[in-house]
Amino acid sequence: MLDSKTLKLLSEELFEAFRQGANGPAYEAELYGKDWGFRLEDISQDANVHLWHGELDLNVPISMARTVARAIPNCKAKFYPQEGHYSTMLNHLEEIFKTLIC
Repeated sequence: MLDSKTLKLLSEELFEAFRQGANGPAYEAELYGKDWGFRLEDISQDANVHLWHGELDLNVPISMARTVARAIPNCKAKFYPQEGHYSTMLNHLEEIFKTLIC
């Protein structure tokens, strides 16, 4: 369960995303389903790609995350059994940042 400080932060983030209407968030959602101009399989094997995903995510199914991780060559994926869509980032932010800056 999220604490009140985290819930406040998330609600402010959501409010800001829709402050000027729904066009921006709708456009972003549309981009996820469009052709990106490259295949995940074509990402360089030398690329340093990390993926973190909560297995309880109701927005992006774990099966999709596992498919993406398998498609990207040498993808370093970490799946958290007790985490969801936002909680993965919130509860593992320090670990994620440490990985990205090393």
